[in-house]
Amino acid sequence: MLGLLIKDFKLLKNQKAFFMMLIGFALFFLVINNDPIFVVAYVTFLSCLFVVSSISYDEYNNSNVFLMTLPITRKEYTIEKYTFGLLIGSCSWVLATTLTTVYSYLNMSHFQLIEWLGTCFVMLLIALIFMSIVVPVQLKFGQTKGNVAMILCMAAIAAIGFAGIKVAELFGIDIFGIIDSLSTMGSAALLVMILAFVLVCLGISYSISLQIMRRKQF
Repeated sequence: MLGLLIKDFKLLKNQKAFFMMLIGFALFFLVINNDPIFVVAYVTFLSCLFVVSSISYDEYNNSNVFLMTLPITRKEYTIEKYTFGLLIGSCSWVLATTLTTVYSYLNMSHFQLIEWLGTCFVMLLIALIFMSIVVPVQLKFGQTKGNVAMILCMAAIAAIGFAGIKVAELFGIDIFGIIDSLSTMGSAALLVMILAFVLVCLGISYSISLQIMRRKQF
């Protein structure tokens, strides 16, 4: 698996221009809009999507056929993709959070460090949830069909959420009241709940991706 990680990190060298654009746009939004949290979300989300690029590179010219002849298993390949996404996303998040924390401390008169770091951590967790959706879709459908499938997945999630709210209203369940009550639990407890939810999402996503890889024909 270490060899696969080295391969994916070396492939990042081919995207130096994209990294420069990412940093440039982040600084632009930070200075022009004075919105540090948007910068953290922007950098973290796009960085997590680099795992999609690595999968696309593996599929280019049927390169997966060659990879599967190496002494690696499909399980190791799947684990590596999630590890790569977590490493890239987390490192980018740390960098973006550090820079925006310094900026916010110097430019905001009522800057609250703990509250700010908690908000940034939530952005990372949301990005990981998004990654947990993207990876199985990319492995299943590939680059071209994957884009369409991703749009359909997001639409389906929105439709399920809307239907769930309507069904809850029919049974007299106040969903928004429940959400409001969660805010009274305290920041630490809420973050623990979100973290647990993210770990469950990643676990389910990994299981689905592993099954896709085991059934995939190269």
